[in-house]
Parts: sequence; C-alpha cells; structure tokens
Amino acid sequence: MPVRRVAAIRAWPLAWTLALTLAPVLASGTADAGSPSAPLRWSHEVGGADLALPPKDGLLGKLYARCGSRSLALDGVALALATARARGEARPAAAAIAELAQARGVAQPWPRVWSLASESPRVLEEKFDAWLERGTKAPPPGVNLRRCGLAEEIDAAGRTMITAATVDVLAELSPLPRTVRQYGWVDLSALIHADASDAKVVLLDPTGSPKRVPTSLSRGRVRSRFNLDRAGAWTIQVLATLDSGPLPVLEARIFAGVEPSDSPPQSAPAAPRSAGDHGDADALARLVARSRSGAKVPALRRDPALDVLALTHARAMRQRRQVAHDTGDGSPRDRVREAGVVHTQVGENVAHAADPAAAHRALSLSPSHRENLVFAGFRRIGIGTARDHDGTLWVTQLFAD
Repeated sequence: MPVRRVAAIRAWPLAWTLALTLAPVLASGTADAGSPSAPLRWSHEVGGADLALPPKDGLLGKLYARCGSRSLALDGVALALATARARGEARPAAAAIAELAQARGVAQPWPRVWSLASESPRVLEEKFDAWLERGTKAPPPGVNLRRCGLAEEIDAAGRTMITAATVDVLAELSPLPRTVRQYGWVDLSALIHADASDAKVVLLDPTGSPKRVPTSLSRGRVRSRFNLDRAGAWTIQVLATLDSGPLPVLEARIFAGVEPSDSPPQSAPAAPRSAGDHGDADALARLVARSRSGAKVPALRRDPALDVLALTHARAMRQRRQVAHDTGDGSPRDRVREAGVVHTQVGENVAHAADPAAAHRALSLSPSHRENLVFAGFRRIGIGTARDHDGTLWVTQLFAD
C-alpha cells in the first residue's frame, strides 16, 4: 500500500495511501512454493461480473451460501488449483494465483485461496467457515465485498477435497478486450460500489514504467481513455479514494500488438528465511536497490529514523491483523512529522506476504506501488518488517526526499 506526498505542481493529491495484502492460504502447505503447471487459458475479455446461480443442494450448495456470490471465473481458478493439487504439485505462490485469476478475467486484485481434503463434510464446513472469518472485512455500507468460486474433487485417498477462491468486490470493471492493436485506444469504465471521493487510473507499461492517465469520477462511475503505445503486456489499475485513503480496487492485464502467452505463470523463488526482522529488511532493501538501478533512478539511502518508524508500523499491522497506513498511530505523513524528520515528500508501501521476495514482486507488479519504488524524487528509505507466527511477513517501506 503506497502513500505519497508529491510537489504541489502535480495534478494529483498531496498525500495518498494504498493497501496491498497477499495472503493466499492452502491447507496443504506452509509456504508459497510454485505455480500450476497447466497452460494459462486467457479469457477474451477482462472484467464483468460473470455470475451464476449456485447449486441448491450438497456440500457445495452449503459452502456457496456462506462465501458470497458465485463467480464462474473464480470457479475456474478453484478448479485449476484443485487439479494442480491432485497432481501433487506444490502450493502455488501468490503471484501465480493472481496471474491465474487475471487470465480467467477476474479484475478484482489479490484473490484468496483455500483447499482442504477430509472424509468428514462437517470438518470441511467448520474449517471453511474459520478461513472465511479470518478474511472477513467490514464492508462500506451497501457493499457486498465477497465473490466466490469453488471446486469439489476426490483425492487419491478417497477423501473429499474442497478448493475455494474469493475476491473482495469494491468495484466492477466494464469488460475490456484482452488484446488491442499497438497504439490502440482503450476506453475504461468502472463502477465503484463504495463511497469514493476520487479515483485514479495508473498503468504499468511493458517496460515496467508506471504512468498516470486522465481520469474522471462522477456518481461512482470511473472513466478514462488512454493509448497503449508500446507492444506487450500492460497492467491497468484503478485506485479509489475511500474514507481510509486511496485503495487499488481493480486491476486488468491487456496485451497490445501481441497475443497472451499460454505459459504457466512464473513466480520468483521464495527468499530463504532470514535471521529475523533485520535480515528481512536488509533483503528488501537490496531488492529495492535493484529495482531503482534497473529504472535508472538514484539509489536510496537507509535512514535510521525512517527505519524505526517503519518497524513500529509493521509491528502495529501485525498486532492489528490489518494491512493499513493508519492502525491508530496516524497517517504516514503524521508519523514522519511527529518524529521530527525533515521532508517535503513522503511515500509508504505496506504489504503482507510470504517473504521479502514475494512482497517485493507484488509491489513491483502493482502500478501504484511501483510508482513509489522508482520515484526519482525520493532519496531516503526506511524499511520495517515483522514476522508473524505463521511465518508470513508484515512489511512497511517509508520513503522521503
């Protein structure tokens, strides 16, 4: 989740915040390990609801009644993951799951997944309820946050295996074509279900460079028109400014002048477990330095004062079980000012992921988060990490000029 204060001459707000959480859970493993091996099957469009009536009877009928509106696209995600598990494949990494959902046409970011095999339907129901409860968020008034896909299989031991994939739905993207010609124009339209005071569209071009494009918001409807002037894969992200600050609510992959690859999604290898928070922060610092070098922007200097602030916030997120910029300790701008750090521009990325590599990969692939990572106006960085009891990592990156 990035926050950035930018110079007053910029056309966007002086301070903004975003949240990023990566927390897929598969009961068969304890760490992100790989990717489904089957070729990707890209939908012809991305976006749209793609809803269907759930079955009325049986175990799946009971589980759909608990987890939200049934999505055929998410059914496809759940089935692909179930098939991979039945083949004995390792648990897929968060990036692979996100790529699979993108290929199926799901526009809501950061799907959560779960899988469990048992001879007892009651055990499956109880464990499923517990998993849903851990991921439940308090929705804005009138917003149905969750959409769901399920798959039911019989494993090699004859047990019933249930696999689930869910997304939080704060916005809906009108369908976009998966492929367009190079230099083609894209007309984006999206409806934000929550009360949003502002919206922005950010692109990540095939070279990994972030780019903001003109965006309008009227009565919850977001509109933008932009040109894809490079051949390759583009990532389109819609940010909505809610009461808690700007938040990525939609993300789409569009291919300009090329066809989507059917190669299985690839994930960066997991970083080895380091010797604690300090080692994790150093690993992230090296990854940030590599990204900025590749983008040909000045390296960042680690700032001890920012390190302390970042570490305190990472621990606060862990305690609250919440990826957010304000966990009761103030906004990033407030925290930096109260610490007496001299600055004119401030930015923040926060995340919850399996390890430093997974966190950095997700932040780099998110257009709005990458803006902070490669923003040439930043000169200093503070990094704080906090390991959870399950081995996952809470991350704060605090930037300043």
